[in-house]
Amino acid sequence: AHGGLVEKSRIVRSLERIKQPEYSNEYGIFLVVKAPEDLGGIMPYTTNTAAVGAFNYGLLEDGLELLRCTARTCGHMMPGAFPETLSCDGDAYKFNIYESSHWEFLQLWSAALYVEGLVLGLLRVEPDAANGKVTLTPRLPEGWPYAQIKNITVGQSRFSVRVDKNGTKVTHVDGPELDITIKEWKDE
Repeated sequence: AHGGLVEKSRIVRSLERIKQPEYSNEYGIFLVVKAPEDLGGIMPYTTNTAAVGAFNYGLLEDGLELLRCTARTCGHMMPGAFPETLSCDGDAYKFNIYESSHWEFLQLWSAALYVEGLVLGLLRVEPDAANGKVTLTPRLPEGWPYAQIKNITVGQSRFSVRVDKNGTKVTHVDGPELDITIKEWKDE
């Protein structure tokens, strides 16, 4: 799903399955399901991977809901940070699969994948730094007045993007000018 390599119908079925209470809750997708009374824990990284997969197949609302789950885990172990894992009820100190000392209170991979998901979900950025080109296929979630992402880096260049009901505005920040193409999103 993360690489966009499987049929959309399989992704849709998988996302429907993980929405069930035995597989996820408001904090994300469960890491281990042994029995209904022992649901294991949640890894923001896994939830973010599913979000990117949803975005790859045009499932904007599904991807955003998964990122919202991850956002709820922020600060549970360290202010402003995503933990590597936490218990299904959000208690960062209760999770103990294998041994809790193996889990980190801060995981940069989860943060990076959260940002990737957000940028991919809203803008569908396809960079070609070697040729100084970028293709954007922006989508504005229902009910959002606008989305703005600043300082996107492609090669040695940076640009910002704002999407609203009137269209998409790209602003060059610094570095060599990029050839930026804006495509219209089309549902499959």
